[in-house]
Amino acid sequence: MVKLQPLINTDPLLKLLGWAGTTLLLLMVLTTLNISTAEADEKIPAISGFAYTMSDNSDTQAPWLYREDYYFLTDNQVQVFYTNHSEQLIAEKVLDYATGRLTPSFIFEDQRHQISKRVEVNASNVELYLKSGPQSERATLERKKNQVVDAGFTAVVRNNWSALQAGQSIDFFFALPNRATNARLAARQIKCPARMQANHCFEMALSNRFLAMFVDSITLGFDQQQRLTEYRGRSNLSDSAGGDQDVIIRYRYADPEQRL
Repeated sequence: MVKLQPLINTDPLLKLLGWAGTTLLLLMVLTTLNISTAEADEKIPAISGFAYTMSDNSDTQAPWLYREDYYFLTDNQVQVFYTNHSEQLIAEKVLDYATGRLTPSFIFEDQRHQISKRVEVNASNVELYLKSGPQSERATLERKKNQVVDAGFTAVVRNNWSALQAGQSIDFFFALPNRATNARLAARQIKCPARMQANHCFEMALSNRFLAMFVDSITLGFDQQQRLTEYRGRSNLSDSAGGDQDVIIRYRYADPEQRL
C-alpha cells in the first residue's frame, strides 16, 4: 500500500474532510512536504490552472476564483497548492502515482473548512479516509479492473485516445470518497463547446442514463499534445460558504514536457 502522511486537502468532484487545526496543519506541512509554501513562492510551477465561475465563460477578462499550481516532486509525486485571488493558501494536495497513472493515492486538505481527505490504493482495495471537523469516516472499496481515482481521469482519455476518437465509449469506475462508493462512468468524445480552449473535447458522465439526469457531467478539453487545457464541472473545492461550486479551469504550461 502507498502510504501518505497527512497534508492539506483537494479533490475534483467532492468535498469531505478536515484538519485538526492550523498549528497541526503547519506541522504536517513542514514535516511531510518536499516543497514548503515559502519555497513554492520562489519556484515556477510546471502547470497552473485558473478557475472561473461558469457564468464568466463569456468574459475572458473576468477575475479568477482560485488557482492551482502543480509542482512535480518526482516521477510519481505531484504537489498542488490552491490559492485565492488574494494569494492566500486555501488548500493543498499531494498525489502519489506509484500504483499507476489511473489510480493515484492522495492527501487533500482544505484550510478554510477543516476538511481533509486521504485515499490509499493497493493491489486489491481503495482505502478512503474522510474528516470534517471533529467527525471522521473510513471505507474500503474493492479495486476494480478499470479503477480510476481522482486526477487519474485524464489518463483515461490519453490511454484510450484512438478509441475515443473513433467514437467508442470507455467505461470505468471512479472512487467517490464523499459517498464511499465506486461510480461507473463513461467517457466519450464530443464536439467542443463554445469558447472552450481545446482541440479535442471529451465528456465523462454516469453510465446509468437515468442517474445521469440528476448528476452533472464533466467536460475535458485537450490540445494536440494530449495535454489537459480546460476542465468544466464540479470543483474539488467548495465555495467560501462551504457549498458545492461548478467551475471552468483553464490550464497553462510553463513546462511543456509535463501533463496532468
